[in-house]
Amino acid sequence: MRISTKYLNEQGINAIRAFQDAVGATQSRIALGRDILDASDDPAGSARLVEVSYQIGATRQFNKAITLAGGRLALEETTLNGAGNILQRARELAVYGGNDSLGPADRQALAREIRELRGQLLQQANAKDGNNEYLFGGYKSGTAPFSDNGDGSVSYNGDNGQRLLQVGPTRNVAVSDSGDEVFRRIRTGNGSFVTAAAGNRGGGVIRVGSVVDAVAYATPQLESYTIKFTAPDKYDVIGSVSGAIVSGANFAPGQALKFRGMEITLDGQPHGDPATGDTFSVAPAPYQDMFTTLERLAGALESPLSAPADSARLQAGLGQGIAGIDLALEKISEMRGKIGARMNALDQQADVNGEFDLRMQQIAKDIDGFDYAEAASDLSSQLLALSAAQQSFVKIQNLSLFNYMR
Repeated sequence: MRISTKYLNEQGINAIRAFQDAVGATQSRIALGRDILDASDDPAGSARLVEVSYQIGATRQFNKAITLAGGRLALEETTLNGAGNILQRARELAVYGGNDSLGPADRQALAREIRELRGQLLQQANAKDGNNEYLFGGYKSGTAPFSDNGDGSVSYNGDNGQRLLQVGPTRNVAVSDSGDEVFRRIRTGNGSFVTAAAGNRGGGVIRVGSVVDAVAYATPQLESYTIKFTAPDKYDVIGSVSGAIVSGANFAPGQALKFRGMEITLDGQPHGDPATGDTFSVAPAPYQDMFTTLERLAGALESPLSAPADSARLQAGLGQGIAGIDLALEKISEMRGKIGARMNALDQQADVNGEFDLRMQQIAKDIDGFDYAEAASDLSSQLLALSAAQQSFVKIQNLSLFNYMR
């Protein structure tokens, strides 16, 4: 068999190329810290690595969502804290407004400040996040949720949607609350029922009252009641459904009226006792937004005091206003508590995601099985083999029969 010089050259070049490919592959493995560079290196391991890489990527996306959710909830909590401070200031003014030593100008000044606070509260309700989206608009985050109608009322332009962010494979966390839930769905009176007086001639002041027996209050059914004075010291209680339930009861100023699980105080002096024919109403508490509460409080302070009945209405209005603010503050506290719970949930999920990410990375390393020391040894051997192949090729290339001819 004859072996040509061309064949020997091709064999040498192919050997050099094979060693160069091996060196390049080993260098790539060391640079990337991976043992599996192509699916053909380990088909089963490569498939598992794809799945693990997907899990790692998804977990890191969840962590980004956690960061976004945490920032938005922190901004909402700060906004609600500001709203609470505004309401607290309005409450202080309402308490001060009940001072009998204040004149009309003083009460007018208090009313103006309360309306300024109402405007500040409206700004808080229309607060935006870092993406220029409204915090309390529900799903309608591009529209200002509240608008002042100019007549003392405020309209809600959002919806009741609650935006969620996925922060884990099976976990979603709410990152918003609707303005309807936060600023509007607040009971009046004491949260169960509301008392009122209108058009009376006497100076009796009905207080907010309280439920002392929840079962009796709810049985047989919730209804409205009228407290009617048949004489300055006698009254009847008439239910809108059940009819007369108290007849000819004796009355003394400051005495607690008790019926159907409720306890309500009617004050007389120094504003004067109830007059014959005066009526007071007791009804299940409807919802009232915070803005209306402040507007009515300002209106009560602006009312003229020309008769004992006017003074009684002022005191009743201030009492209702203070009670409404207290319920609004409870709502703010409730919402802040919910936000705090969500932020704690985010922290817990971040810990879970972090542990899962580390576990997936360890699994990826176990699948890949890369060993730097072994790879470095392989590279050294391959470089030595490449060098030997190159040197051998040079020597073989120079061999020829013509070198031995004289």
